[in-house]
Amino acid sequence: MKRWKEKRGFSLLELLAVLVIMSALAVIAIPVFMNKSVEAKQVAHNMNVSMLESQAQLYLLQENVTYPQEDIIEGMVTKGYIKEIPKNPLEAEPYVIAVDAAGIPTVTPPSVEITGVATTSAYLSALTITGASSGVLSLSEPFNGQSVFGYDMIVDYDDSSIIVEPISEDSEAYITVNTGELIGGQVQTNLAIGINTITIEVIPEVGEHQMYIINVTRPSSAYLDGLDVKVGVVSCLTSFARDDFSYDVTVTGDCKVLATLQDTGGPATMEMTVGNAAPVVLSSGVLGARITMVAGSTVVVKVEVTSKIGGVIKTYTMNVTRP
Repeated sequence: MKRWKEKRGFSLLELLAVLVIMSALAVIAIPVFMNKSVEAKQVAHNMNVSMLESQAQLYLLQENVTYPQEDIIEGMVTKGYIKEIPKNPLEAEPYVIAVDAAGIPTVTPPSVEITGVATTSAYLSALTITGASSGVLSLSEPFNGQSVFGYDMIVDYDDSSIIVEPISEDSEAYITVNTGELIGGQVQTNLAIGINTITIEVIPEVGEHQMYIINVTRPSSAYLDGLDVKVGVVSCLTSFARDDFSYDVTVTGDCKVLATLQDTGGPATMEMTVGNAAPVVLSSGVLGARITMVAGSTVVVKVEVTSKIGGVIKTYTMNVTRP
């Protein structure tokens, strides 16, 4: 008679051993699978960027395209240089191909480093803004990239441009400043007189974007365009510089002080005070005051200029002496 082997299930210890092994495999295999998936998307994205760059160059060579242009990708589709606009596999911004004044195309978002790890942080860790004249500038409050997303700042009139240097928490996140890409980690932006809005957008590969708004006020001029002291037709002030605010002048008799406004960005307000007399105010042009000089006396003349935009005040002081 044949004997049938007894059929039985796993023992409790065997089941526990199987569960431990499966858990260990999951810990190893799932991240590897996820990394490979992200890596594949990064590779696909870089291939898209390379293809779009080469086709854009061909499009610019063969078609009568005017530039600069913010985006030529629709024209490339219309002319058949690409079948359709490819979808960004990193689920970030759609592809845009800008052309600069020299006819050089730039694809954004650009190529990324193949890491197998998706960027997830959309925060800035630091933000530095440097004025063309003033150096590193201060924001309205200390920068906090995780909770404060709007700032104000006032620059000097001489800061005709600023350099914006944002640094993201995640080095793989893509950053734009006023929709333009960073060059060497920074962007230079020209400033008009008045309020200039700087928009910084941080774009991770996965997750929501984060926007930062910086309102930069560039005041109008509070400088004098000219300053002189004359006895008759003879000038007694040997030299004038708009950023030199203190002068010592020697005269031989009664004189006249002349101050000229620099009418840039709207007329400023100019106020001249001679000694203890009441100030005289003028909003544009040339302001003059006659001074009776006694031998051995010194008269202090102050000219205060207030900018129309920003309310910046600059004061010029002259010590006028008759020996």
